[in-house]
Amino acid sequence: MQYMKNQAGKAVNRCSKCGENTIITEYLGEGEKGEEYCNNKKCGAVVKKQLIDSATDETKTDGSGGRTGPPENIMVQGGAMIAKGNIDAKGKKIKGKAAASANKNRRLDGQSKSKGQKTIKKGNDEIIRLCDELKINDDIKYRGAVIFRKFFDQKMLAGRDTLVFAASCVYAACRESGQNRTIKDFMKHCNCERKQFMKFFRLIKEIEDLKTKNMSPKEFIVPIASRTDYPISPIIERLAMDVVDQLNEKAGKDPVGLAAAALSYVCRLKNRKYPTLRNIALAANVNEVTVRNRIKDIEKVYNKK
Repeated sequence: MQYMKNQAGKAVNRCSKCGENTIITEYLGEGEKGEEYCNNKKCGAVVKKQLIDSATDETKTDGSGGRTGPPENIMVQGGAMIAKGNIDAKGKKIKGKAAASANKNRRLDGQSKSKGQKTIKKGNDEIIRLCDELKINDDIKYRGAVIFRKFFDQKMLAGRDTLVFAASCVYAACRESGQNRTIKDFMKHCNCERKQFMKFFRLIKEIEDLKTKNMSPKEFIVPIASRTDYPISPIIERLAMDVVDQLNEKAGKDPVGLAAAALSYVCRLKNRKYPTLRNIALAANVNEVTVRNRIKDIEKVYNKK
């Protein structure tokens, strides 16, 4: 673009290619200039480009702007991943030199990724697997991933089993929100020792200063009643919940055992032979002795009243 002066002394924008005074400037809004181009049909040259659009995606009441969309999900790993299996886009198997080249690229891709990314992906995969098998909602799953990422950023996973630590993070998130998932539920789906699992949980609770909630036995009454071999009526379930409400001083003490004991206690009051104490204990996955001891606690409370 050439700047020339006419007889009146004013600057005139002329195109450097065709020499015509046909330069047009686009405006992006709020007085901000965009591209400048020649309006001559025979020329049409772009004189000045505006590569960066600094306009906001939304306009707020206070005058500030920002980008819209959902927040960043820390469980989504960035970057592409070469999948296993030598299959092309049409579903046909790759053979020969093409298969060897794909295997080489896959190996080099794995070597190029840092160890930290592998640890994060391994932990996130374990969290997703546990939440799917235990039917845990997305909020608790995301909270467990946040706890896991915090300890990873603090470099506290060195020397610790990643899979067990990820499971402990999910359990800590469940305890923080009061979700009715017990240690036994996690032990069924985790290939680890209970001692190591609880050690990691106590570490997470101490460092993160988590305020755990006591699980209510009322949340376990309906699941136990649905797993017994003999049907339990909703009336007995409601009476068992009323029994549990009287055990305020026993809150947090073996909630599954208390729920099973309340069901067995109400069945005895109603003179029901079935389901027996053994059937209820099997449905609750607790020992019969535990149920008997919790029934004694219930009887003590009712005898005082």
